[in-house]
Amino acid sequence: MKKKFLLFLITISFLTIIFTSSCEKNEDINISQEQILSDPELTKLFSSIDSLNTVYTLKSSTRGALLDKWTRRVMCGLFDACVGGLTAETGPGALVFSTVASGLYDDYLDYIMRRIPQKSRYSSRSETSVSKKIVFPIESATFVDSIGFYHNTILEDIQPKMLSVIDNNGNINYAGYYNEVLAASKKYGISDSIEANNTLVFCYIESIIRPLAQIDEVNIDSIMPILFNETYNDFHFNNYKTTVLRNIFEQIVYNDLCMDVNQLIDYGIEVNNMILTSNVSDDIKNIMRITHSIAVNSSLYWNSELYEISD
Repeated sequence: MKKKFLLFLITISFLTIIFTSSCEKNEDINISQEQILSDPELTKLFSSIDSLNTVYTLKSSTRGALLDKWTRRVMCGLFDACVGGLTAETGPGALVFSTVASGLYDDYLDYIMRRIPQKSRYSSRSETSVSKKIVFPIESATFVDSIGFYHNTILEDIQPKMLSVIDNNGNINYAGYYNEVLAASKKYGISDSIEANNTLVFCYIESIIRPLAQIDEVNIDSIMPILFNETYNDFHFNNYKTTVLRNIFEQIVYNDLCMDVNQLIDYGIEVNNMILTSNVSDDIKNIMRITHSIAVNSSLYWNSELYEISD
């Protein structure tokens, strides 16, 4: 699965041409919510996770998120877990692209917040002593088990010193941030043998970063049409994989982000163990484990960030 990585050599001007010509597609695609999974083992797994979800405390949906930077921070986890799930088959590519998505979303939030009234910028929250990252404890851990851990490690490295890659007109320098993440990944021995369609992934990020950052109500019904838009269709996943991804986001990732942070690690470990001991295919297991690991760790990372009230 690991092949020679194609170094990203596209210039900023070429990226601009690509994005204006091929990324201006954000119409929702029609995916049936009632589509039944044909895999009984997968259905059994999702049913077990549903039962587990009733045991843990979830936060309610939030309105008025546009004026609340902290509330929308949790969306970073949804954003990068989604990108990680879509690129899971690239192996290390899921780490790189999900970290790019998380950092760019945070940068774009800053861009938005600079343009709204100062008094409404920040919300307060209580500090937590919960860890900022985790590798799910299992025997013979692999890269899949630590992908969320390294996702946070790289964010910790580059976020404090990284200047904004968004200009005054809201244009995003994808290549600049991507190269920073890639360089940081190599420091930790993350293989650069990744084969992925960078342009398509960046187009997808472009298609969801703005509507997701400006969403007025944070709940699963408002989020899913943004994630499964027309640009998503360009990945050419079949109906089965689309249904699997949708269920992962609805039943696992969204709960990872809405979970009370003090319960999140226990919840994350239980879900990971359910996936590992299930009888679903190895390919689906990897997608679920990668996506879940990124979501849990991203939620831990952004919950560890403190923001002050500005009057």
